[in-house]
Amino acid sequence: GNKFQFEARTFFTNHDLQGDNRTQELLDLGYVGNQINRIMDYGAQFGGPIVKDRLWFWLGYGVQDIKQLTIDGYPKNSRIININAKLNFRLSDSNRAELAFMVPNKKAWGRGASVENPPETTWDQTAMKNPFLLKFEDEHTFSSHLLLSAKISYGRFGFNLVPRGGMDTQVGYDMATGIYSGSNWLAEYYRPSFVATLEGNYFKERFLGGNHELKFGVEYRATPTRILSECAGDAFKYYWDSVPAYAEVYRRGVYDIGANRMSFFINDAWTIKRLTLNLGFRLDRENSWNYDAAVPASTVAPELLPAVTYPGFDPKVVFLTPSPRFGFTYDLTGDGKTILRGNLARYGSQEGSWLASSLSSSSEAYAGFAWTDLNGDNLVSTDELDGYPTDGILWFGGFDPWNPTSFESVNGADPHLKVERSDELLLGIEREVFPDFSLSGTVTLRRNYNFIRWDILYDKDTGTVIKRSDYVGPIAGSLTYGGTTYDYEYWTLAATRPAGTYFVNEPGYHETFSAFELSAVKRLSRRWMMNASFTYQIYKAHYGDLVYMDPTNTGIQDGQRMWGGLDSDWMAKLSILYQLPWGINISGFANARQGFTNLQRIYAPTPAREDVGLGSNMDIIIEKPGTTRLPNFYNVDLSLTKDIRFKDAGTMTLCIDAFNAFNFAHTLGRYYRVNSSRHDQIQTILNPRVIRFGLRYSF
Repeated sequence: GNKFQFEARTFFTNHDLQGDNRTQELLDLGYVGNQINRIMDYGAQFGGPIVKDRLWFWLGYGVQDIKQLTIDGYPKNSRIININAKLNFRLSDSNRAELAFMVPNKKAWGRGASVENPPETTWDQTAMKNPFLLKFEDEHTFSSHLLLSAKISYGRFGFNLVPRGGMDTQVGYDMATGIYSGSNWLAEYYRPSFVATLEGNYFKERFLGGNHELKFGVEYRATPTRILSECAGDAFKYYWDSVPAYAEVYRRGVYDIGANRMSFFINDAWTIKRLTLNLGFRLDRENSWNYDAAVPASTVAPELLPAVTYPGFDPKVVFLTPSPRFGFTYDLTGDGKTILRGNLARYGSQEGSWLASSLSSSSEAYAGFAWTDLNGDNLVSTDELDGYPTDGILWFGGFDPWNPTSFESVNGADPHLKVERSDELLLGIEREVFPDFSLSGTVTLRRNYNFIRWDILYDKDTGTVIKRSDYVGPIAGSLTYGGTTYDYEYWTLAATRPAGTYFVNEPGYHETFSAFELSAVKRLSRRWMMNASFTYQIYKAHYGDLVYMDPTNTGIQDGQRMWGGLDSDWMAKLSILYQLPWGINISGFANARQGFTNLQRIYAPTPAREDVGLGSNMDIIIEKPGTTRLPNFYNVDLSLTKDIRFKDAGTMTLCIDAFNAFNFAHTLGRYYRVNSSRHDQIQTILNPRVIRFGLRYSF
């Protein structure tokens, strides 16, 4: 606009403004609970005219400074700084343009800290040098019927994750407790992005019996990616209750990937009296490839993992994904108060660059051996690896151990590979019960399919793809822990596994989701507003007659609830705001859901898999998903604001927020391995009640 405007904000909370929601169980463990040390959020924005009615500017600056403690007192801090600038141009009465610029910068210290990741195994995160995003947009109105918009942007993004334990320290992991030690992986990401889009809106009245609002466009997106991944010390040590057991030797992974996507979309909102049809179609074409890369030899095992120069590789897989969509709304009563709506759509996931990176022979390479710490220095050396370099390999990945100097990828992909897809049907009805208040019900049915298996074993020389019928089993095993014997079963192969992996759509596996949602919405009037909903849903995994997948762990999950934070059968939400006199607003948000599944597993020896290079141990699921759950979750957040107006000098808003206002002590995670001294130990809990003070000023 043609008036200068300014706004500033600051929000603050610290350790003294939070409660203590530790249970006796947590106190006995010596945990401090998930805590805030200090959080500051502040920033300002300023904008206005440079040339009245022709040229305007806007500047923004914001900082989030977050200092917190994990449940066991480990520090976990981050600082996010964003700088934004924008120019808006009115080039003519029918044309406007915008030039936007953003500089994001995120730093973190102790990223990944948790019960299982003590400080030396966490990362310090830094942004790549000089990150930015630059965007130009031009919009032209050709007539009252046609509007076209062109956008072009380029961004340089990336970040580095540096392990706090250093790169000279080898990484450790205790299989019994799930706790890491020593250090972690180094990771460097560079992700530039170029996007060009042309979009249009076309309005046509009284055509084919109705009015049309047509939206259409094309987009080109190039997203090359460069990644370096390196295990600290080029070795990963496995222990069982602090006793050395196995070790992996590593070679750095270097990825230099090209990827692009071309998209076309069109949608028509066709209104015929009380009926509006939404007819849409989208088509995406994606592919990715690898550039050449050089990888240095492993510092621990250079004979097995020598230096490699990789010439690059194009898998020549092109993803062509059509996404048709059909929707409607119908005014049942003719007065706009009762609306029937529906939508039938197909959605495709985006390939990005994962296929090319997974097929690269310059990816991380590793091999696992039985390890005995002969000299007691807690460091892996090749003379301590049973059967080094090839006779004792228990598992491996990323290279061919019997041809370690080969620069060709050992992996492959089905040339007819398709992206994962979802088909979705929504049907709903909404009724305005009284002015500004409506009730609605919606039924959702969804089927996810075309899932891509990335771990199918593959012999590139012979073109052999390992199928489910090649697995031998079930093989019975048992282990005794804490006086209880656990019987289990697994599958293996009849011969040593081939070196490569194959990417293919698993025809048997799919997921089904069905839900009913009841909502009540009160728009802001008479000083209050509300949005409430209750959802009951069922989300299941179906393995069916699998063609490729390893049968281990599949039967017990077939037809059962999804797990891993996806399996709450019910959830409820309520948000409400009431405007009191004197510029005071009070608002709240409450939510509740069923507790997530905590799937119980044993970490069991699998000697028949070890013999063919499939690994010495694995997690075996011992119960159907949904059998063991965490407690139901409830939470309430409250907010109180007060506006103070200074006539022509602007408005100041005072804010007080209470998060987890009733100081609930919900457990959000427990350790799942039953043959562990840490079994069922609390991993994380809901943060205690936190009071935050805020101040906003604008004019």
